[in-house]
Amino acid sequence: MPGWDDTPSYEVMANSKHLKKLLTFERNNHVYKEGNQHKKRRQYKSSDCTTFVFFLQNESGAAKWPVTEEATKKFVTAFMSG
Repeated sequence: MPGWDDTPSYEVMANSKHLKKLLTFERNNHVYKEGNQHKKRRQYKSSDCTTFVFFLQNESGAAKWPVTEEATKKFVTAFMSG
């Protein structure tokens, strides 16, 4: 979600009992695919705002797909490249 930490949605996510990890990507330091990437030459766009990524899992999900340091590093690498 956009890096707006002064919103009710941020409070709900950040205080969720299911929150396993929160990552913050600073503006102009990560990329994403726009919804209309199929119409553009460049698939990835540099983000012009901070982005929060919340990893929310129940116990079953956390047991099957744990949010490990290795998995987190791969995720961060994907957001930083494009």
